[in-house]
Amino acid sequence: MGKQLLSAVFSLLLTAVLYGQDLGSVSQISLEQGLSDRTVKDIVRDRYGYLWISTRNGLNRYDGLHIETYDNHPERQTRISAKDIHKVLPRPDGSLVIQYEANRRFVDVLTSESTVAQKLFLNRENGVVGVVERIYLHERSGNVYLLVEQDSTLVVQRLGADQQFDSLYQVRGFQSRPSSVYDLLPLNDGTVWINDNNQGLLYVDTSGQIENHVVHD
Repeated sequence: MGKQLLSAVFSLLLTAVLYGQDLGSVSQISLEQGLSDRTVKDIVRDRYGYLWISTRNGLNRYDGLHIETYDNHPERQTRISAKDIHKVLPRPDGSLVIQYEANRRFVDVLTSESTVAQKLFLNRENGVVGVVERIYLHERSGNVYLLVEQDSTLVVQRLGADQQFDSLYQVRGFQSRPSSVYDLLPLNDGTVWINDNNQGLLYVDTSGQIENHVVHD
């Protein structure tokens, strides 16, 4: 068994121990037990106790005994929009948000009442005010954050319960550059760190004011 699968098994067992999930007599989770791929990207537990194992070839729901696979095959009853998953976020309402690799056009929302995910497009119809530069799934709060470029400024947005993105604040006194690549780190108090590969690291408070600016060497 490869190192990636060993790591996945260890992470799965550790998650189960931490959250009290009953794994029965299972000693490992592998392709033979129904895992959709050896390369595991992420493992999370939802409010109902299920473990969700993200891979580059689909999503796996594990109940301690069986694995149910979700992928984008049109005939499958448990279906998502793509296979190569970056991250999965359990939301407070029991739904899951699924983020895919190299995709800033949409995320999937999988509710507890359905086995087929719905695309949530990151566009103006759903409240997004500009071009999405970065998506961040905040594990502790269950919130989905966007960093959006709008008319050469940056706006921080958050997904609401109505599946619409609300603008929290615009970063004041900052002008974006077309060549910039961004990273976003929201903190628990609502402030954020933003890294711009051209202009440095910004710490922004909840009013959009830049409180700290570290310029790269």
